[in-house]
Amino acid sequence: MECADRIAVMTEDRALEPVRLLRDNAALMAVSVRVVAAKRRCDVTIRRAGAAPAQPLFSWDVREVDADGTTVPAGLELDGASEAERLTDPEEAYWAAVESIAGANG
Repeated sequence: MECADRIAVMTEDRALEPVRLLRDNAALMAVSVRVVAAKRRCDVTIRRAGAAPAQPLFSWDVREVDADGTTVPAGLELDGASEAERLTDPEEAYWAAVESIAGANG
């Protein structure tokens, strides 16, 4: 494995740590992580959308931000709430958000 590949894997693993906590901690209702995808810096928020603790559902939203976390005027904003009825794992929601960011760049 190349050094750059190792760094990419470590970076993604670090981003996914709080997302995994959302799966493992029923009291936690939402987490936000900052990701760089498709040359955009975005805050990705994953929310527990389902009311039933036995089978929670997850939604996501994306907001493009600058280096200090300020929302970029007319920046990318995406909402994956319509997918919430089928996303049963917060990591699925995270990857759906990242793929949507990449798709928004055409």
